[in-house]
Amino acid sequence: MAMPDGHPLPVIQPEWLRPYFSIIVLRNTARDKRRAISQLCDFLKAPVQRSGKEPPVIVAEGIAAADDAMPCRVDGFIYRQDSRPSWANDRIEFVDTRHSLALALTYKEFVAVYCDNHLKGRLQRWLTRPPIPPFVRVPPEVFQGALLQGEARGLWLQGTHTRRATRPDTKNLSGQRLQDALNPLEDSSFAFSSARASLPPADSRQALTGSIGTTPSNALIWGRGTNDFDEFVGMALEALRLLEETIDAGAEIVRPFPILAVRSYDLSGVHGAFDLATTPPDELSSALGSYDELNDAAQLLERALLEVRGQRDSADFVVDVGLEGAHCGTLQGVVRLESGAVRVRFGFHDEPTSLPEVRRVLDALQYSDQLIKIYYESGHMIDGRSIFQRQVQPHAFHHWQWADFTGYEINREKPIGSSPAQIHSRVGLVGDLSLFGWVVKTYSSGLLTCDDGPGEIADFLHIDSEGTLSLIHVKAAKSCAPSRRIAVGPYEIVTSQAVKNLINLDPSRLRDRLESSPAPRPATWVEGVRVDGREELLDALSRRSPRAEARVVIVQPHLSKMLYQRAGSLSLTEENFRLSLLETLLNGVRGSVTSQGAELVVIASER
Repeated sequence: MAMPDGHPLPVIQPEWLRPYFSIIVLRNTARDKRRAISQLCDFLKAPVQRSGKEPPVIVAEGIAAADDAMPCRVDGFIYRQDSRPSWANDRIEFVDTRHSLALALTYKEFVAVYCDNHLKGRLQRWLTRPPIPPFVRVPPEVFQGALLQGEARGLWLQGTHTRRATRPDTKNLSGQRLQDALNPLEDSSFAFSSARASLPPADSRQALTGSIGTTPSNALIWGRGTNDFDEFVGMALEALRLLEETIDAGAEIVRPFPILAVRSYDLSGVHGAFDLATTPPDELSSALGSYDELNDAAQLLERALLEVRGQRDSADFVVDVGLEGAHCGTLQGVVRLESGAVRVRFGFHDEPTSLPEVRRVLDALQYSDQLIKIYYESGHMIDGRSIFQRQVQPHAFHHWQWADFTGYEINREKPIGSSPAQIHSRVGLVGDLSLFGWVVKTYSSGLLTCDDGPGEIADFLHIDSEGTLSLIHVKAAKSCAPSRRIAVGPYEIVTSQAVKNLINLDPSRLRDRLESSPAPRPATWVEGVRVDGREELLDALSRRSPRAEARVVIVQPHLSKMLYQRAGSLSLTEENFRLSLLETLLNGVRGSVTSQGAELVVIASER
């Protein structure tokens, strides 16, 4: 290749180079491997126009080294990129010039590619877009077995749970032996995206030593800055040989950190969908961009009945849809992998009994990549974008209470009202058969106040004669049918709200919050008699001993005692797995509650 002035391109001198060690490792699948390497080099050399920048120009090509002096084939290029400064508009004449290096080191059927971040992104997309090139990423399990058997020094985690304000989207940890620092309750809903670990010493490795990082899903390895080109080549060759040895020995690792969820890239083992959880509107992460359509969809899906029926040999499923407690039709959910990402699409399964209602739910589900999680008997979870296999802890939750809800509508949370003031004026009156009405009847001794409304502490707050404080969170069952199944979704929503409000256990904050109310006349009772104002309750709160007990009470009657006992007596069944998943959630929530000096109680249905 020649320069624009016709002169041949200079050859890269090894003594010019001391690259930071960071490589993407590919496997050459072509019969004609030399031709495939030429195809890869053509891709690396191809100029790509970027906004605000001139097309990159290759200013040097090839590596100046005798064939017998280079331990492997190395192709190299240096690019020059001219662009306006990022702070400037198009009127300025200043130009920033940046030079980038790209290398491709070939060892047997492995290729290690070094390049800048922009070209790395292009390379990742090139591997999955037609026409598919003759290169594949080395599988993540190989990177994990080769590089993550030692002491973990850094972990970059991403949540497999629905994005919400009460749970972080990501966690970054650093320290010593981090595999021992992971919490089985708090961290089991996270999967690692990248990790850094210490490689155990080995006579076969002189350059690739110390702490090495990897992002297995992107076939990426990184380490440290190098002193010269020979050290970089040595590290790359030793990394490729280590991956080769791991493959030959069958030493891949699927779960280097067993507590964490595992990202999957294969739908073949995903089957038996049994639950669909949605993100409530007040839990939407600001990172999602909480625009009106997304909030409206979240509000509708929160009210909707969505009962999933899965298939034994497929990730696809059907959803029985209902609104306001009435079944109105069935939708088909189709799950596919497209360019490495999961896509969940919904359509009509059969003729709906009420087309307008089903259409509203179907329109809301177009935001499935942001609002839903689907649970499977196979142990997988799909969040609308990715597949994860979560670690379910087979530990019972020992703080259930079973209550009789006879005479109350367990699928109705509160009295009908268009504002907090209307709801507060109607709660507990004759004819209130909602769960709010049940709370008023059940907590008829002591002092009780309703705090339902925007920015609420809880749905109710109760203080008994011993000074025990209870923050009561209420959520309606998704169905009142005796045939309803165990489901995680109804509990995930209400427990998330309860955790978010644990801050209100602080006495001074709690008092300040109770002195203001989302309703002008908050519904309040003293020994079962409705009163005006919260003065007596506030006085009791002031006299309450800081050593008195505190409780977070979840009222969610979706689970029945009969279902609980039946599922608990079985093993390796769909119902048993659902119960384990639910109790894993509740044990995790209880850990957060007890850390604040309170206890968690979950009230479900006796029948």
